[in-house]
Parts: sequence; structure tokens; C-alpha cells
Amino acid sequence: MARRARYAGVQILLHWTMAAALLTLLGFGLAIGRMGFGDTVLGLGLFEAYQVHKSVGLTLGLLALARLLFRIVWPPPALPRDMPRPTRVAAAVNHYALYCLMIAMPAVGWLMVSASPLRVPTIVFGLVELPHLTAPDEALERAMMRLHGALAMLFAVLIAVHVIAALKHAVVDRDGVLDRMLPWARRGSARRAFGRSGAE
Repeated sequence: MARRARYAGVQILLHWTMAAALLTLLGFGLAIGRMGFGDTVLGLGLFEAYQVHKSVGLTLGLLALARLLFRIVWPPPALPRDMPRPTRVAAAVNHYALYCLMIAMPAVGWLMVSASPLRVPTIVFGLVELPHLTAPDEALERAMMRLHGALAMLFAVLIAVHVIAALKHAVVDRDGVLDRMLPWARRGSARRAFGRSGAE
């Protein structure tokens, strides 16, 4: 399949919408992690806040899975021809790691809630109640809680790397790589990024 010079409009929309939602979700998760019974965040009680967090997280996980499958079937726009191979590999590793984390984090969270002896239901947007994945297991719950937190920190680091790399392409290299994902990219700027292979 021939490579495109830019991402499709729906990909650009999903990228920026999910990026905003994921950053918000990370901050929201930190906030509700410090909540106690009777506390509120954004006008939501503890139960409601967790339901929103879980609903959005699971939805983003499904969207990330769909984007990953789409990426495999329809290769992304190519990177500049003169980009060093180590940089290409690093970009690919960062992108696939981000996709994997977006899918793994809600899965781990679902397992954590399932293992809780409290048996708190997961009701996606107040419409569909998901089944618990396992019997109550405090040890498993604690392990999944630690893993969920560790994945969130790793995710934040990878996002920072992703943003720094994008800014480098835009400000230092000026090679059109970032323009492939911008809805307002300058005419012809993305074409300069067209090369032999892609990693975004």
C-alpha cells in the first residue's frame, strides 16, 4: 500500500482528542486516588468519580486497540529519508509502547477492581455493567494497584518523550514530521517527511 504524506483526518482527530482525554484522565486519576469518603472532585463523589475514570479509561483503551490495528493494516506516513535508523527505531518503540500502555492500563484497572473484596461494580457511563474478572483477592488487588500506578508513571514519561521529540522535529529539525499530524500543516511541509518508512 502506498504511503501517504499526512495522516487521515479521522486519525488526526482521534490523536488530539485522545491525547487531551488521556492527559486529563492521568490528572483525574491522581486526584481521585487522594479522595476519601465524603470528598468530591469536579462535583463528583468517590463512587461517581471512579465510574467516570473507569468508563473513560476503558473507552480510550478500546480506541487505542482500534488505532493499533488500523496502524498495522494501513502503515503511517513515512519519515524523512535522511532520518538515522536508531532514531526511526526509537520512534517506533515509543509509539508502540504508548499504544500498549493505553490498552494495558484499563485492563489492569479492570482486574484490580474485580479483585477488590468491596466488589464495587464497573458501570460504563451508567449504561453497561461489566462483569468482574476474578474472585475477590486482596493480594491480587494490591499487586494490580501497584502495577496500575507504575504503568501510569511510565506512560507520563513516554508522553513527555513523545512531546519533546515532536517539538524537536518542529523547532530544530524542521523536517515536516510534526506537520503530518497537524490539521493546519503548511502546504508542502508534510511532503518533505515522505521517505522510505514511517514510525508514527
